[in-house]
Amino acid sequence: MRLDAAYALEAVQRYRRQHRGSTWTAIAKWVVGAPVVALLGFFLWAKLWVPAGIFGLVLLLLVLSRQIDRLVLQRRLGRHPWKDLVLKLALTDELLTLETELTEEKMKWPLISAAREFSDGFLLIIAPGSFYWLGAGALIEGTAEGAREILKRHVTDYSVV
Repeated sequence: MRLDAAYALEAVQRYRRQHRGSTWTAIAKWVVGAPVVALLGFFLWAKLWVPAGIFGLVLLLLVLSRQIDRLVLQRRLGRHPWKDLVLKLALTDELLTLETELTEEKMKWPLISAAREFSDGFLLIIAPGSFYWLGAGALIEGTAEGAREILKRHVTDYSVV
């Protein structure tokens, strides 16, 4: 698995979706956007260019908010010390091993407090705010079924999302 910007963005966005909910964000955008569009139309009809420009800018920010959020995240995560390292994550019956060219970490299974299975991978939760994303597409050896069986055997709080 490669710890590049795409990996980090995927992990952060998954965490945000799980805790905030993109449905409520979309509803809030429509609730705020509808009056902004109405006021923008009124200001354009009344030929009030300065307020129309301000409301047009607000509307543009609402429409582009996901892209702006992604750019801000990329900039923040671009300075991460683990960027572009290759992470080898090994699941065995005894322990979980994480190895990069800079470090090696071994954890026994009781340290993993929970595991969630998604359609495209596994989220291993160590503590609140500390987790590892094991994407099914990033598996080099073994299969997702093998990882699922090991996680079911050793993690007490395991569920499919």
